[in-house]
Amino acid sequence: MHFLLLKVYIKGAPVLYKEVIPMLGWIGLMAALMFVWIFALIFAVAFWFMMLVDCLKRKRFEDKLVWVIVLLLLNIVGAALYYFLVKKAKN
Repeated sequence: MHFLLLKVYIKGAPVLYKEVIPMLGWIGLMAALMFVWIFALIFAVAFWFMMLVDCLKRKRFEDKLVWVIVLLLLNIVGAALYYFLVKKAKN
């Protein structure tokens, strides 16, 4: 557990991370949650965009218009449905 004993310097004095976490309080927790949500949002938008591009690039695809409408209206849920019902099934 020596890798957990990171030192942080506050006003030039070394402080263990265990002493820094309570000092951060709610602000630190909210900042960490904000970064998690931002990462999740970027991932979700990229996944949705990849599924939309995949749908539009498919050549002989009978229900292309229906899937484009589903992807545009249902966003991430539509992308997940498309991934599991079309993309994964065709591969």
